Amino acid sequence: MIFADVSKRERNEIIIEVISLSKNKVMQINYNNKIAYLKRTVNNEVQNIKIAKKFLSQVNSIVINEKQYKIKVPEIYTWDCSKNILIMEECIGNNLEIMLRSVESRKLGIQVLHSIMKFILDENFYWHDFAPRNILFNDLAAEISIVDFEKGITLDSNTNILHYFREGVYEEYSAFLLPEERPISADTIYSLHNEKDYYKNINDLKSNRIKLLAREYGYSQKILYSQYLQLIKLLVIAEEPFQKHNKIVFPIVELEDILQKKGYANYISMVLEKNSLFLGDDERYE
Repeated sequence: MIFADVSKRERNEIIIEVISLSKNKVMQINYNNKIAYLKRTVNNEVQNIKIAKKFLSQVNSIVINEKQYKIKVPEIYTWDCSKNILIMEECIGNNLEIMLRSVESRKLGIQVLHSIMKFILDENFYWHDFAPRNILFNDLAAEISIVDFEKGITLDSNTNILHYFREGVYEEYSAFLLPEERPISADTIYSLHNEKDYYKNINDLKSNRIKLLAREYGYSQKILYSQYLQLIKLLVIAEEPFQKHNKIVFPIVELEDILQKKGYANYISMVLEKNSLFLGDDERYE
């Protein structure tokens, strides 16, 4: 994640911290007398940024509240493939995750989030690192920066949209939206739709969270795809925001904190606990 949140510069008050910021991978530096960002990454990300930049230069801007915004990626300054060090420009704007978590900017943040997702689907620009924390909104410059490309990008009209969402995109998309703010439900995403059910090997699953959930439910070697989808849905349910005492609570913040500080086992226990509350009673809504 590479960004400069302008809200941090304009106010001295305590601000909301973006979750999942890897400070060991990304750091701010001075490059040729200007602020830049250094990131430890792989060659694939560099190539993905170049592909995205070329594509975005050829498509229309997006419109939010009757104003046009250009979608851009960071400019690459240097790439050292021997050390896997990438130096890029500083992208300035309000981090979309912070906008969604702040009362003052939430309404606009939701509009930005939905507009970007609509752009992705309309233009067949399947950005696999989609997440609010990877998006910067600069109203003054009329720009929206997208800043992470490690997982890749697909420019193909034949892309299976359900598979795209299931790869983690829907989890990121929905984590800061109340159920009624989501244009498509988790039930729709994580149910089979005239799709063949088949077995997946547990050890082949990319997500450590899903592997641990699978074993928690007694799956030792194989799991049906339909069952695999229901495990992902457990994560989405655990992260689902809710209103309490006229405020919106974002469980993903607590979950990420537990994962970072206490590890996967405690994280999985909390996911199961939150699913139990969600399915068992209405305590959290009081």
